[in-house]
Amino acid sequence: MRALLLTIAVLLSHQALCADKKARKTNSIPPKQAIGRYVDTNRGFSIALPSGWQQDKDALGTAVMAISKTESNKDNFRENINVVVETLQGSMSSKDYFDASQNAIKRVFQDFKLEKTGNVKLSNKDFYWSVFSHKTPTARAKVLQYVAVNGLRAYIITCSSAPDKFDRFRGVFESSVKTFK
Repeated sequence: MRALLLTIAVLLSHQALCADKKARKTNSIPPKQAIGRYVDTNRGFSIALPSGWQQDKDALGTAVMAISKTESNKDNFRENINVVVETLQGSMSSKDYFDASQNAIKRVFQDFKLEKTGNVKLSNKDFYWSVFSHKTPTARAKVLQYVAVNGLRAYIITCSSAPDKFDRFRGVFESSVKTFK
């Protein structure tokens, strides 16, 4: 499961980026509506990402990532949404992939705390999700992550925020995730 390690690396990279004050610009919180569809025909998915967020394709091991603007000079975390796609070597259920990814994440992150898990149907696929928090060397984060397998592809949608802003951004995250096809 190469993507499990890749997903963890992406989380760490995003949080390092989010803590980098040089990469920030001062702007207001984005609107709660996610608009602007990103389509990746090669990897077989599309998703609407928040308007006004910086978007990068194939960056830091992701298929696509969207990074929020900062709210002020004191804002040291840029909230983000990213999609990672893994080509699997054999068939695997979404639940088995989710369980394996959760076990890998628990082993890697300091102060890992699983808060909630569940499942939801999106585009007729079973997605499993979790909300967890953890600490990296540069920041604390709260994460909403969705995982699904379709054929020989695993899709991992990761939404990260500073813990104190998670509730404000959760609507933005969920609006984007619900558009995944």
